[in-house]
Amino acid sequence: MTVSNRLGITELAATQVDRSATVNEAIAKLEGGSALYGCVSVGDTAPPGSPAEGDQYVLGASPTGAWSGKAKYIANFYNGAWIFIPPLPGAQAYAADEDAYYYYDGSAWALTSTSGGLGDVNGPGSSVSGNLATFSGTTGKVIQDSGVAISTDATLGSNSNSKAPTEQAVKGYVDGRVTGLSWKKAVRAATTGALPANTYSNGTSGVGATLTGNSNGALSAQDGVTLVANDDLLVKDEATGANRGIYTLTQVGDGSHPYILTRRTDADAGAELVNASVYVSEGTTLADTQWTCTTNATITVGTTSLAFTQAGIGGFIPASTTEVLTGTDTSKGVTPDALAALWEKGSDVASAGTVSLGEGGFFHITGTTTITDIDWATAKDGRPAWVIFDGALTLTHNSTTLKLPGGANITTAAGDRACFIQDSGDNVICVAYIKADGTAVVSSGGTTKPFLTFLPDDQEYAGSNYAAIGVRNGHPTLEFDTTTQQTAIFTGVLPASYAGGGLTADCTWAAASATSGTIGWDVAIERIDAGTLDIDADSFASAQTITAATVPGTSGVTSKTSCSFTSGAQMDSLAAGEPFRVRLRRDVANDTAAGNAQMISLVIRET
Repeated sequence: MTVSNRLGITELAATQVDRSATVNEAIAKLEGGSALYGCVSVGDTAPPGSPAEGDQYVLGASPTGAWSGKAKYIANFYNGAWIFIPPLPGAQAYAADEDAYYYYDGSAWALTSTSGGLGDVNGPGSSVSGNLATFSGTTGKVIQDSGVAISTDATLGSNSNSKAPTEQAVKGYVDGRVTGLSWKKAVRAATTGALPANTYSNGTSGVGATLTGNSNGALSAQDGVTLVANDDLLVKDEATGANRGIYTLTQVGDGSHPYILTRRTDADAGAELVNASVYVSEGTTLADTQWTCTTNATITVGTTSLAFTQAGIGGFIPASTTEVLTGTDTSKGVTPDALAALWEKGSDVASAGTVSLGEGGFFHITGTTTITDIDWATAKDGRPAWVIFDGALTLTHNSTTLKLPGGANITTAAGDRACFIQDSGDNVICVAYIKADGTAVVSSGGTTKPFLTFLPDDQEYAGSNYAAIGVRNGHPTLEFDTTTQQTAIFTGVLPASYAGGGLTADCTWAAASATSGTIGWDVAIERIDAGTLDIDADSFASAQTITAATVPGTSGVTSKTSCSFTSGAQMDSLAAGEPFRVRLRRDVANDTAAGNAQMISLVIRET
């Protein structure tokens, strides 16, 4: 009797049955496709005690008992006995106990996959768990190399351009590169002031650096947030700037232990802190804000003072309302809300001896208490404010703190309006007063002397060499060049109450950048008399000089200088009730300050 070539199945002899050729052909075809075996287990070496009919096993090395000598064979329990099928290269077996597939490579059964996967890939010793391996489109194999690392820190610092040259970067990486910032994981809260007394230890060049409370007790709430262990905190307000940074609360603190804050691992090296940006999640005042370390490289942790500044979209750093009102910062932007603090209607202010005006440029003053001084909560020379008086009270004139029209006290009425400007420090001038009934302001000594106020926006542009309009911290200015004599011209009507005492021109100004030298002006008047003046040509009277005055030592501080006109030729024979033009020029030939001179206001008053 013969056996089949592949599976060793006993074949029928030709004399045993007329259909032997057909049966043998079927056996040959059967064994030709027998390459997948459903098995109870793969790798067993001892037969089970009570096998079930049809149970099938792939045997391991050196099997024993009824399986002896059949290493790596497929054993099938058939008709109460074991029959064995030799393994063929490429044969596959399913192990039910593992839910896994194996294949025979000619010498051993190797695991192909589990749960229907693509199987294990054995990389080299240099490969890293979590890396992406590459796939060969030619061979259909996974290439066993170090693969491509995908970082979770949004820096893609170890990304391989040769492995994945068109790889799409993660959003954090793109956002950071677009804005030029180094984004860090969000913190729960940020400080709004110095932490409770503590001692700083710099660890190993910043790694493991700590802030430890000087006494036992839990860390107090920061911006209204009570932190728990492992919460992150932006520490930005320590008096010692080198101690600032991004920390983790590693010890909360209690009656027996102090609090301990440890520099977070993504912000404990100098390079990590350059442009470091972080989002604050919670807090009474700082929730949902973004902060950026504005300290430039090179940063030495524990030595270099760090500064964190609130940032906005795309790196925009907004100035606070206070910074807008004081004009103290040159590197930040202005939000519409903060800008409105210069002109919007502010809260009503109760009358008092000293009235303090808050945010805004327009206020109602309530009550009837006598006012002896008007100030601003955030003071800045040149800052104006309009007020409406809601009741009758007395404004007390003071030649050094509250200068009123006519140099005398004013009794207000409900509906009266007035404009006040801080001239220099506590020296506040009322530059306009309009009574509710339209009548003139009358002091206790009689009719007040008339005056006119000209502001930058009142300028009538000359044909050439005119002063350009500018803005400084929200204040309109006229910019006068330091070399070319430029002109500003204004038109007004001399009040009918003018009594013939001559005029005085008061110019309030500032230097654009200079903090030394002098600035001078000249002022001329042109009468517009009906039937005589030809407006196609200028006919200003001789200019009167405002003697050059020393520039304040602090840029932005204003000065007021004056010149006078006697009635007659110096005033171009101007009379009460007549229109006129006044020309203001910088006396560039006689002053010495560098940069522009900025006119804030020009007041023409009766001397």
